[in-house]
Amino acid sequence: MVWGMNHPPGSNGFFLPGEFEGAAGIASNGWRQRLMKHFVDHMPVGEQAIFQDENNAGAHWYACHAVNKFSIRRNIYHTSLEGAEERIRDHERPLYFQARGNLEKLASLATFSGPVLTVDEALRSFIEWVEPNVHTFVPIEVRRARDSAAVGSRYILVVERRIDSFSEVQSDASSFKHTTDPSYVWHAKKAASMRNLAFRREVFGDAHLWIEQRFCSYLLCMSDRLQAEISDSGLRIPRHWPMKEV
Repeated sequence: MVWGMNHPPGSNGFFLPGEFEGAAGIASNGWRQRLMKHFVDHMPVGEQAIFQDENNAGAHWYACHAVNKFSIRRNIYHTSLEGAEERIRDHERPLYFQARGNLEKLASLATFSGPVLTVDEALRSFIEWVEPNVHTFVPIEVRRARDSAAVGSRYILVVERRIDSFSEVQSDASSFKHTTDPSYVWHAKKAASMRNLAFRREVFGDAHLWIEQRFCSYLLCMSDRLQAEISDSGLRIPRHWPMKEV
């Protein structure tokens, strides 16, 4: 059996508002500003050219590219810049998250503003136990607004497996619909319909945590084993539902 989870909700301890490296102007933060400064001060001209446009906005587009490496929406629309480095570089990792909410009530799997997936140490340990050295976990300090001292720590989770195991033939027609591009589909988000989505074991194999890359709507998938470990341990994660394995 495969378990599916939609985008985590923005309430009930599954979302922590705030800014990476503090606020910095409208619709920005210290993290983006630091990345833009890196573009100007340290990036070779040849690499800068990958991000430049007719408005000379290369620093902006580089920051967007770097931040997207950590995003829950990473590659969800299957777009990338030709020649741009996809690997996360050390200087691209955010230094801290300045929270405007209650860290103590945050679930084991949740999102920071961004949106970026975040997990606690217990969940990180379970994922590493069943699927070692596959996914990226970035340690990050959490601070309160206007406070330079850390009040806690979490991990940013970057799910590194992206798999297309979806079976149209064995899924109920009411559980998905095509986009204007027949290569991609939207999945239904109600539990009753999600139970009728089908996924091919021969494709996802021994994976325990992955993103179904054919969907335009976010779908995080878990194996039976990982779901059972999380459930048995009592860790709190967003609602998720069993789906068909074929």
